[in-house]
Amino acid sequence: MINFLLTWAVAIFVGLFFAYILVVLIRNREVSLKLLWYGVLVYTVLSIFRIMLWGFIIYHSWQTSNDIAKYFTLPYSHKIYQLIGSELGPLGVSLTIGAALYGIFFLITKKGRQWLTPQEIVLLCFGVAISGWPVFFIFLGLVFVLTVIIKLLRVALKKEKMEDRISVMLSIPLAVIITIYFGNQLAVWTGLFAIR
Repeated sequence: MINFLLTWAVAIFVGLFFAYILVVLIRNREVSLKLLWYGVLVYTVLSIFRIMLWGFIIYHSWQTSNDIAKYFTLPYSHKIYQLIGSELGPLGVSLTIGAALYGIFFLITKKGRQWLTPQEIVLLCFGVAISGWPVFFIFLGLVFVLTVIIKLLRVALKKEKMEDRISVMLSIPLAVIITIYFGNQLAVWTGLFAIR
C-alpha cells in the first residue's frame, strides 16, 4: 500500500511538472534548460527515495513481526535485496536508456546536425527515462503521432507553413502525461509487456 502511494506521489509530481511545461509552451514562452535538468534531478532523487523508503518499511515490518515473516529479514534471507532490486532494476534500465539516447543526440549535434533543440533533447530523454521499459516505445510513438497532429493543425490554422521546422516540444509533455497515467494499460493492450 505504501509503495502504491509513494509511486503515485512521484507520478503526480511528474504530471504537474510536465503540465507546467505544457502551459509555458502554450503561452509561447521558452522553457529553461536549467529547469529541465532540475526536473530530471528531482525525479531521480524522488524515485530512489521512494524505493529506499519502501525497502526500509518492509524491512522494519518484517523485523518487528513475530511470525514466520521474520525469517525473511536480512539476517535470514536476501529477500529484501530482491524486492528493492526488482524496483531499482527497471528504474536503472530506464535511466540508462534515457542517458544513452541523450548521448546519441549529443554526438549527432556535435557533428553539426541540429535536428532538435537542447530543450527538446532533454525533454525527450527525460520522457524515455520516466516511461521505463518497455513503455517508452509507447511514449516515442505518442510523440510521433502528436507531433504530426500538432503540425497538421498549425498548418491548417495557417500558423506555420508545411516547410517550417517540425517542433516536438509541445508533443513531448502531452505524451509524457498520457504515458504516466495510461502507459501500462497501453502496453498491455499493445502486447508490449510480453517483452518485459
